[in-house]
Amino acid sequence: MPTLVIDWVRVHSTQPGHSIFQRVFWAYGPCIDGFKNFPSVMVVDGTFLTGKYKGVLLMASSFDGRNKIFPIAFAIVENENTDSWPWFISHVQGLTDRNDVCIISDRHAGLYEAMNNIGITVDRQTAQYHNVL
Repeated sequence: MPTLVIDWVRVHSTQPGHSIFQRVFWAYGPCIDGFKNFPSVMVVDGTFLTGKYKGVLLMASSFDGRNKIFPIAFAIVENENTDSWPWFISHVQGLTDRNDVCIISDRHAGLYEAMNNIGITVDRQTAQYHNVL
């Protein structure tokens, strides 16, 4: 297994020899290998980047035997939409040969469309609400 999986996407600039960052995906080898020994549960979510550089950080994670968060993969994308979610999910799917993973999410419409577009069957959709104190 590689020590790092990374995929940069750039778009061409109007200036010759330059390109513009669009999105990046990365996953560390030990995290990829470690997930093989975890239960088939993965949490995917995104959070807005509010500093100097805007965008959204997407993350796939699981939980270890002590109920601690175990990161699997990350991406920085332009925003959560029906283009960035399939790109991220297909990269995550390529990290493992498991096809029995339960995905927990915040039910973002782009995520559901992404899963349907790349052939992941959504068997059941249940809404759970919680309050953060």
